[in-house]
Amino acid sequence: ESKPIPVNDEVQKTKIIRNASIRFQVKDVEKSHEQIAELLKQNKAYFGSDNRTSDAYQLDNNMVIRVPAQDMDKLMNEIMEESVYTNYKNITAEDITAQFVDVETRLKTKKEVEQRYLALLKQATKVSDILDVEEQLSTLREEIESAEGRLKLMKDQVIHSTISLDI
Repeated sequence: ESKPIPVNDEVQKTKIIRNASIRFQVKDVEKSHEQIAELLKQNKAYFGSDNRTSDAYQLDNNMVIRVPAQDMDKLMNEIMEESVYTNYKNITAEDITAQFVDVETRLKTKKEVEQRYLALLKQATKVSDILDVEEQLSTLREEIESAEGRLKLMKDQVIHSTISLDI
């Protein structure tokens, strides 16, 4: 009788990055912007950027909105109520679970190697050995910091969805 292999919950959890790109017309850009800003507060979302441009024919407001992933659909539906004409609405979802697990696994391995180098450093007696180990540690530390930064970015992209909105 075979027993199921236990799987770490964090590894099993799917990592999805969801983004939306929306452009629509509104009656009054200023009033719609105020309403959208209020909707962001209500949904624990925020502006990543908020830019307004105008020419002789129209006033444009380009916004990048960051919203907790679980609230993205609700916020988009509420924002869409401002639309009098929708030019486009595109939603993407990217599964980065495999990439995430790969970076996490490589990071764990690098940290284990780092511990072995630190143990070697304590045992080293010759200056040349100490310098060699410190050089290896320096390179490894850069790789660890890079992997940690990448993991942090991926976690943020999964936790917060991005809505690019043009009105």
